[in-house]
Amino acid sequence: DRTDGLSYDSIWSCTNCGACMEHCPISIEHVDKILGIRRAMVLNEGRIPHEVVHHTDMLAGFIADGRLKPEKPVEMAVTFHDSCFMGRFNGIYETPRDIVRAIPGAILQEMDKNYSKSFCCGAGGGRMWMEEDIGKRINLDRVQQALATEPDCIAAGCAYCMNMFDDALKEEGVEEAVKFMDVAELLAESVQ
Repeated sequence: DRTDGLSYDSIWSCTNCGACMEHCPISIEHVDKILGIRRAMVLNEGRIPHEVVHHTDMLAGFIADGRLKPEKPVEMAVTFHDSCFMGRFNGIYETPRDIVRAIPGAILQEMDKNYSKSFCCGAGGGRMWMEEDIGKRINLDRVQQALATEPDCIAAGCAYCMNMFDDALKEEGVEEAVKFMDVAELLAESVQ
């Protein structure tokens, strides 16, 4: 099964890192071509290569079946932020919380706006790359909601949220006092 000279597995194995373009001696832009082929396969043919599993679902599964054992206490009050893509778009709410609950010493706290009623971090719709000049920055508003729970750590499962929260924590002047971590990082502290 081949498309435009590329095997089906090659099309779906590409990580979009762009390393192939950096090392290509004739400057072929491979990634754009591969993404275009993928788009056509999904939209025109309904072909999806495999099940996509969010890392928090995978890690929670590893904890549940005993492949990962959080044993080292991580004494922290952890406030979890439901990102838009994990939560509202994909319905992933409990597995990241299950990870936090499995970590000895971690105390899970909730913001008022959580689960399907969560509040955006401000990265959505490309706003991550824009400067807000009208009103209050969304990420600052969300960080203030999280800080109201008096956490030692704010956790999420989204790289975009991580950037937005890091910026807002710096703006609030609390980046040293309150950590922002992916739940996978929090789990790693307990598994080591």
